[in-house]
Amino acid sequence: MKPISFKLSSVILSALLAFSSTSSLISVADGETTAKPNVTIHFDLSEPGITIAPDEDGNPQTIEDIEIQPYNAVRLPEAIPAKEGFVFNGWTADGIEGYTADSVFLVTTDNVTLTPVWSDPEDMNYYNVSYKVEYADGTVLDTSKQLRTQSYRSGEFVNVSAMAFPHNDYSRSQMGWLCEGREYRGEQKIIVTDHDLLLTPSWHRFFNLTFSPGDVDRLVGATSQTFERLEGTATETAASDRFSRNGFKIIGWICDDGDVFYNSLQMYTMPSKDVTFTAVWEPIEYTVVFNPGNKNQDDFIKIKGKTDTSIVVPDINITKPGYYFDGWEYENVVYKPGEEFFIKGAMSGRGISLKAVWKLGTAPTTQPPTDPNAIYGDATGNGEVKMNDAVLIMQVCANSDLYSIDEKYLVNADCYIPGSGITNMDAIAIQKLLINVVPSLPILEEK
Repeated sequence: MKPISFKLSSVILSALLAFSSTSSLISVADGETTAKPNVTIHFDLSEPGITIAPDEDGNPQTIEDIEIQPYNAVRLPEAIPAKEGFVFNGWTADGIEGYTADSVFLVTTDNVTLTPVWSDPEDMNYYNVSYKVEYADGTVLDTSKQLRTQSYRSGEFVNVSAMAFPHNDYSRSQMGWLCEGREYRGEQKIIVTDHDLLLTPSWHRFFNLTFSPGDVDRLVGATSQTFERLEGTATETAASDRFSRNGFKIIGWICDDGDVFYNSLQMYTMPSKDVTFTAVWEPIEYTVVFNPGNKNQDDFIKIKGKTDTSIVVPDINITKPGYYFDGWEYENVVYKPGEEFFIKGAMSGRGISLKAVWKLGTAPTTQPPTDPNAIYGDATGNGEVKMNDAVLIMQVCANSDLYSIDEKYLVNADCYIPGSGITNMDAIAIQKLLINVVPSLPILEEK
């Protein structure tokens, strides 16, 4: 098999390392961030015989401890420790991974002690560092042209290769190299000790990362989106405009891996399984505008209210010669002052505006007040509203010489626009009540 390879830039690899290290940058409990104390990076120069080499101009230099906030990076000192008979290669915190002078060092929440790493230029013992790309079926790629075996003294640094190779079935992707159970990304440094080192590919599988709007109404457009991501790699949660829902906005995401809340565009490290992020919605607060129909903005009435709440419809604050105000119109429905307007939300980027309805002429006269003691529709006076009440009214209207309504029950019979007199419309009003066309009597205005 012909080997195929590509080289990952140091910038990309450094970013991957930084993202991996800062994926838990923000810890939240009960809605508040938890402040952590600074981390100290201590340089241990207590070994006998260590001095600090002067700079290029011969000026003396020092190496001081560094204090830094958790989950941040710092550049190590340029100053070089010196020890007679040895070569300084860099620093280490664990005796395994090395850091050269002036390189970037990342911290978490723990204090760190860095000690110098030396090699002896007179040491004639060399150890081989080699790479091997072998697949599960036993196939081994010939990588000798790209990755030659090299020899190092104890204490010298191996600069891990930035080469990466495709998996033979493309089900995985290489994100670095494994050496003695530890994963390294390109350009990290391994300290050679007293034995040979073998580096093998660190394969990462693909898993599904799904963003879902949840089981909600009023969605516009996409209902879910799924992406393939490599386990162990850093990615961002979706932006707040990933989905559109009339009347609502996304304020974050809930991950089904532990029911953890994430902000939009927050970094997340992909686990070794499929995960789903479900949108957390918040109702939008609108400024509902009541437009009187003229161009004077001072006459516009503005009332704030959130989606799925109601506001009270205001009265008009202007007049229009030759016309009377008949309410506010929204989506072909006219709302009268004092009624409730339910805010059901609008499409993204649009507001809510009701326009005044003006009608030519003068407003209809106000109906006389109803009688609170009347049982409207009870023309017979038996305390109930039945079909026989409607029949009696029709008989009276047809032949008042033969039929009549007791004078004290005339107010009951006048159930269609009280004060307009007894007509067949009163009988029809009773029938509408009996078949649930109207909820109650009297009927106060013509429909």
